[in-house]
Amino acid sequence: FPSHDTSQAPLSIGAQWSAVTTPTHPTVSGGSLNNRMSRTRLTSAATANSSTGIRTGRPAILREAGFFMYMRVAFATVLSDMQILLGAANDGNALSFNPSSMNSVLGIGKDSDDANFQIMSRAGTGATTKFDIGYAPTTGDVLDVCLYCPPASESVFVRLENKTTETVIVNDAEVTATLPGSTQALNIQLAARTVQAAAVTLDVGHVYVDTEV
Repeated sequence: FPSHDTSQAPLSIGAQWSAVTTPTHPTVSGGSLNNRMSRTRLTSAATANSSTGIRTGRPAILREAGFFMYMRVAFATVLSDMQILLGAANDGNALSFNPSSMNSVLGIGKDSDDANFQIMSRAGTGATTKFDIGYAPTTGDVLDVCLYCPPASESVFVRLENKTTETVIVNDAEVTATLPGSTQALNIQLAARTVQAAAVTLDVGHVYVDTEV
């Protein structure tokens, strides 16, 4: 990923991706790191409660197998109350409510009432653990997100780096609370959703996922 064929959903080796809205591919140009990034752009409708993004059509990771996930993303349009998930959940549908309410969610996300990104983890439909990392989504910032879980581990490690400012925001934070079950398979999600009647835009540069088996 990304594919540069605008007639198709994103393509990859090893996983089938579904795009919520029609992908576009801005021409690489100068002026900023985001402009220079070869990227797939996903834009929501300019109406309330509209989703965009990509997701795997079937579950792709689970803690029992172990996994490493790397995503490079940017937001070309940011709204203060937008919802975001960069990670995985036990859900193969488009984002349709706050990501912390999704079943077995894991990753970096933002609910509509969050000012900053949160590390989110939830076991099934139980309580969700959220940790405020002190960084708010910012238009044009290119972000590297990494999630790593050793096989059958009781810990998942999260890293977030702002490549535009060369700042490490989260340096391998260990997440142990309310993790999805070890055998719970999860769909990968890079998703954004509006609350107000205005469009949001997610740029995806890279997605790489590997498992230990």
